[in-house]
Amino acid sequence: MANNSIECPVDFVSINENKARLTAASVFVLTVIFIFFQFKLIPLFLMLDFFVRAFKLGQYSPLNKLSDNLVATFSIKNKPVDQAPKRFAAKIGLLFSIAIALTLAIDLKTLSTILAIILAAFALLDQPLVFVPDAMYTGFIQNALPITYKQNIMTRIPPIDLNTISATTKIALEKHSSEYNEPVSNMQATLGHSLLAYTVYMQWDTLYKAVEDILGKRLACLFAYAISKESECSYCSVKFRKKIIDGGEDPEFLSLSAEEKNIVDFGSAITRCSGNIANHVYNSVASQYNQKEMVILIAFTGQMIAANIFNNVAETVLDEDLQKYIPVAKSIWQ
Repeated sequence: MANNSIECPVDFVSINENKARLTAASVFVLTVIFIFFQFKLIPLFLMLDFFVRAFKLGQYSPLNKLSDNLVATFSIKNKPVDQAPKRFAAKIGLLFSIAIALTLAIDLKTLSTILAIILAAFALLDQPLVFVPDAMYTGFIQNALPITYKQNIMTRIPPIDLNTISATTKIALEKHSSEYNEPVSNMQATLGHSLLAYTVYMQWDTLYKAVEDILGKRLACLFAYAISKESECSYCSVKFRKKIIDGGEDPEFLSLSAEEKNIVDFGSAITRCSGNIANHVYNSVASQYNQKEMVILIAFTGQMIAANIFNNVAETVLDEDLQKYIPVAKSIWQ
């Protein structure tokens, strides 16, 4: 069967998204200047700049250098993203700037202006006020809302009715609830439709306890939170936000040591790169833990991702006690 899915390109090389947005803003400004004043050097300059950025020579890009200076001057936060969508966007920009220059050279000013308007629109799409994902440049449309809004979606698989389930399933749910001293969650009740699936997924708790023994309760929670957040799983993310907040910390302003940051980055990188992480990411953690402990950490990451995927696909409804821990949406001006 043919694969009709469209994939977003990935290089497994991170860049600062905020810096990339500043570069896109510079492209927008230059293009607008061209639209109004028809300076012929602007398309030629953009051709050069897009070319070096499209073919992994970004260090020679004048606009990148300008963005570097702005990031340093205003202490703009680093927001790592994969560079592939940005390179793809630069290739599109290169094609447009070539087309603008050629149409201008043969005196088709109206057409060159139209192309410039389209280029400016693409550059504007990369700005935070517009909220358009980079992958749109490749035709990849994500069928997902921002993580802070997913709780409003109607669930695809409702939790099983605890009053009508089979005796075997009820015993399994009640045993787990009693053992961990917590009520049956919506995820557990949803898994309850299949006792086999429930039994397999509940091994998560055993692995999580082993991770707590290795990392301590706080760091184990942050590790699981990083994985869930990278998976864009609203259910699991809010669940661990609750643990963090109840522990007296702000999930948005965590204080981490270098070793703790290595662990958190390890979980995020495995999730983001489907396990294909760089050696330095692996070694930064492997240098702190023995092989048995590394196996447990890796296995738990896989189990956590599996839980994230289940909740994302099933669109599991947040438990009532998690509702107040949903991140508050901020104004675009904040």
